[in-house]
Amino acid sequence: MIENPQDRDAVFTFREEELSGSILDRFAQVATRYPEHVAVKSGNRWLTYRELDLASNRASSALRARLGDAPEAVAILTAPSVRTVVALLGIIKAGKYYCALNPGDPASRNQAILEDLKARLLIIDVEFRERFGKLVPEGSALATLDELDTGADEVRLPPIRIGPKTRAAVFFTSGTTGEPKGIPRDHRGMLYRAWLDSQLFAIQPGDRLVMLRGFMFSGSAGDIASTLLNGASLYIYDVRQLGIARLPEYLNQEGITIFRPPIELLRYFLDTLDADDFFPGIRCLVLSGDTLYKKDVERIRVYFSKEALIVHHLASSETGILARHVIGPETIINSEIVPVGYPAPGKEILILDNNGQKLGPNQVGEISVRSRFIDSEDATLPEFMEDQFIRDPDDPSKKVYLTSDIGRLRLDGLLEFIGRKDFQVKIRGYRVNTPAIVSKLMELEGIKHAIVTARVDPSGEKRLVAYYVAVPREGISVESLRIELAKNLPDYMIPTALVCVDLIPVTDNGKVDINALPDPDWSHPGIQSEVLPPRDDIERKLVVLWQEVLGVERVGIHDDFFALGGHSLTGASLCVRIEKEFGKKVYPALLVENNSVARLANALRHQSLPRKNIIPIQTDGSKLPLFLAPGNEGDTLYFRTLATYLGTDQPVYGLQLTDLGDVLPSLPDLETIAAYFLNEIRIIQPCGPYFLAGHSFGGRLAFALAHLLVQAGEWVDLLLLMDTFAPGHLPKGTFLERIRLHVANLSAISVREWPAYFRQRLNNVIVRLSGVRTLRPFISRFRLIPSDASSKNRIATRGYVYRRYPGKLVFFHVNERPSYVHTDLTASWQDYAALVEVH
Repeated sequence: MIENPQDRDAVFTFREEELSGSILDRFAQVATRYPEHVAVKSGNRWLTYRELDLASNRASSALRARLGDAPEAVAILTAPSVRTVVALLGIIKAGKYYCALNPGDPASRNQAILEDLKARLLIIDVEFRERFGKLVPEGSALATLDELDTGADEVRLPPIRIGPKTRAAVFFTSGTTGEPKGIPRDHRGMLYRAWLDSQLFAIQPGDRLVMLRGFMFSGSAGDIASTLLNGASLYIYDVRQLGIARLPEYLNQEGITIFRPPIELLRYFLDTLDADDFFPGIRCLVLSGDTLYKKDVERIRVYFSKEALIVHHLASSETGILARHVIGPETIINSEIVPVGYPAPGKEILILDNNGQKLGPNQVGEISVRSRFIDSEDATLPEFMEDQFIRDPDDPSKKVYLTSDIGRLRLDGLLEFIGRKDFQVKIRGYRVNTPAIVSKLMELEGIKHAIVTARVDPSGEKRLVAYYVAVPREGISVESLRIELAKNLPDYMIPTALVCVDLIPVTDNGKVDINALPDPDWSHPGIQSEVLPPRDDIERKLVVLWQEVLGVERVGIHDDFFALGGHSLTGASLCVRIEKEFGKKVYPALLVENNSVARLANALRHQSLPRKNIIPIQTDGSKLPLFLAPGNEGDTLYFRTLATYLGTDQPVYGLQLTDLGDVLPSLPDLETIAAYFLNEIRIIQPCGPYFLAGHSFGGRLAFALAHLLVQAGEWVDLLLLMDTFAPGHLPKGTFLERIRLHVANLSAISVREWPAYFRQRLNNVIVRLSGVRTLRPFISRFRLIPSDASSKNRIATRGYVYRRYPGKLVFFHVNERPSYVHTDLTASWQDYAALVEVH
């Protein structure tokens, strides 16, 4: 692997006239000039430009031999890797265009895309064959990446005519309808992006750009083109697989120079950093996908070189880059919202009202664009985009493109992006731009991030809800936020509910996932009612603990812990602090019952807190109760959220599996645990019919409980398993496969994480050995049993004899299985129940 950082100073020009050529013309120049430079790297695998050129030639030849030379779509469904880049370039070299599918999307969406594409070939990873082979529509074929890497390096085929308007890729977006719609990218558009980056921040050989997006998102085309068409190196980092926590070390370890995260992902990244984290090698951050605030830039400056450029731009799948703003070390930001800059070369920005008329400076309207790169007569444009062209207000014979983005042009010519057009909502007859409220929230001390949306309350009225992430220990209260907002906003723009969350959820492409935000608790007394102070020393101490754990300023003794932002992790932290303060053991699940300072203080006044293994999560309601068994960790607290979706008429109880040592043997088997909980359940509900459900390990416990109830002559009306592995389900690889897996795992983590990794592997060995009954006394005698609930619960399932259940088993599973699960979870349960119903 040859690296030449000094080449960053070399002159490798990208002339504007090259935009009239093709991607392949430009790539050939780069590969000829820098054959031994690293082109693409993922994990421990890389290819030089010479190797990438030859490998993509082989892929192109294989595709042309199979499909011919006519332009057409080729679908690809693979994990992010070096080989995927080879396949994409091979598709383009074959005169065709690619469409990358998302392995995490529902099968129905991917099938709809394939039907729309009418692709004759779907390329997949070989390990995806069993999982995705059934997606291939009739008349289409399946090929693996291995099948593209055949033949000689020097294959001479007749050249294919490829011009600037030849289609290179298609990206599917759901837009506002939820239905997938294909947005094409031609060679000209991808060349334009690479040329623009070369002009704006001089991306060139020696630069290393980290790609964080999946190949199914249109932003990935910019990452690939800007890097490979300028002689730089593309580093692929799979955020979904590796997580954000490892990203800081990766950036410094790999010497990344250009960091291009979506803005929402950047905020997550900044939240993970320690005070001493610093990234001196990154010379440029390229940001897009959301409104950027002055506060974001201030946070960036703490961790990156003062010489680093921050490039904020506005782009979309349909238009590509519209505007860019380069923020250097001396740039003064004089507004809370950071502008997206001046129009990109070859594009002109207009701000239009609802009637298509031009608005003046500082007036808010829809961002529209004139450009030769977005032409209403372009044959590559899909039909649904035609509706977004209207008459040019300055020249009725021409058309301008409506972006559906809202913004304004400042007097200095800079464009401000305010939000999407669908962020406008009508509240009490007033039209409200929610980003305007977000802007005011972001100006307040202690607010790291915020989003405002409209939600319908129980009475059916549409109300504003603000979700915000607070700086820990800043002591922000809902009341103080309301007071501050009232100073700058009319009453109809002040949110009815303000909800503190740990983080703002995002979709796979780094945009805010509005649908994943929790519904506010409209009945929570802390929203607008009086905050009652503590009445004695116990309550005073508890109030202080709640303030520290939850990061809020004022806590009333009757406030609900969870409505104030509490969850399973903060609950566990609170229990540890209570034990240190009061010397009494408190279990997180007890917070479900004792969810206010007053209730918890009353419980602490007793000499001892009773240990409960059946936790009443929701006791009101006229229906028969539902009993929920949790996963390996054994704590039921996370079921509280699920209970809220079942309605107020459904009683819910959780089977607490932690700390059973005082009521069961040190190593109980699954049947012993089930027998114990059967007696506990009958105290609450003496006779059936029973409703049982379990998640992961809890599904196996529910299965064992159902058998015991049936044997006792009781009726089980519901047996529900959620993502539970059936016995013998997980296949074991060969010895060499497992060795390779361990080596890959160790190379993916830092050396300081190795001891924890080996401890976990040792725990797994002990868990397996404990399944041999004759070894259990030996293991117990020498105290080898891991003390965590997860290991003990896995030991409990060893040796349990699964018998066929005579009734119906209802099975819930997530759309995307973990990478280590190679078989269908649902099919594996068919042998253990008379009927299996899958959702």
